[in-house]
Amino acid sequence: MKKTILSVVAVACFVASGSNLVLIGDSTMADYTNRGYRPRYGWGECFAPKCNKKTTIVNLAIPGTSSRNWIEGKAWTKALKKIGSGDIVFIQFGHNDVSHWGNDRVYTKPDDFKANLARMSLDVKAKGATPVILSTTLSRKNVTSGKGAVNDYNALASGVAAAESVKFVDLAALFRERAGKLDEKELSALYMPDNIHLTKNGAEFTAGLVAELLSGSELGKTLIAD
Repeated sequence: MKKTILSVVAVACFVASGSNLVLIGDSTMADYTNRGYRPRYGWGECFAPKCNKKTTIVNLAIPGTSSRNWIEGKAWTKALKKIGSGDIVFIQFGHNDVSHWGNDRVYTKPDDFKANLARMSLDVKAKGATPVILSTTLSRKNVTSGKGAVNDYNALASGVAAAESVKFVDLAALFRERAGKLDEKELSALYMPDNIHLTKNGAEFTAGLVAELLSGSELGKTLIAD
């Protein structure tokens, strides 16, 4: 996942209070409208149609980053300045933190990963906003084999959410369940040739899963269109 400069993409969306949904994460969540990576998509840029119409999605996700990059660099400090009271903040990391491409620049030790997500959650709460931790999308290999280093980091994310009393959205579990029922052609259509990043089909598929996981909850009542 190549790193690109911080880009803020705002998309008209929802939330009864008129607050924002802020997206914090990596390339699988990012908006590629002005990044020149088409036909790659991030699920965050396909989420607006799933929502009601009273607020804005602020997509701050940066391709090629891990939670470590966000904390050690300036991205998290910049993001906090854009988060206001009443906002909802989706936090999703793991793919780069495990550094399955052997990239020490993004690798995050398990204990540091937990600390980073906990800090983000506490910082968001301090702003009067609501943090939500999500598990990741899955690579095609992970869908078919059930194996992948990111699985361990998703478990860590779940533990942080429980410890910090933050809502956890287990996207990875539903992603595996639903993608695992697709035939080879349908499954292939979700992914770019690297079998990790998403096509438009994959991004829309993922956005639908997130909406489904939120539906029926108090958060879902705030965000998701009827």
